Amino acid sequence: MSKKVVIDLEELERFLDYLNDKVFDGYKRETTRAVKDFLEDLKKRNRLSTDKHNSRY
Repeated sequence: MSKKVVIDLEELERFLDYLNDKVFDGYKRETTRAVKDFLEDLKKRNRLSTDKHNSRY
């Protein structure tokens, strides 16, 4: 059974930035790119979800 989790995007971004700061410097560039890609994808999915929700009304 899957559960839905709701989190503020700014809070998630702060957490991922914090996590990124803890990563060994050798992996920092890849981690930074992965975090940015993840946030961009999350924002796109959020916009699509919002658009679908708005189109119902």
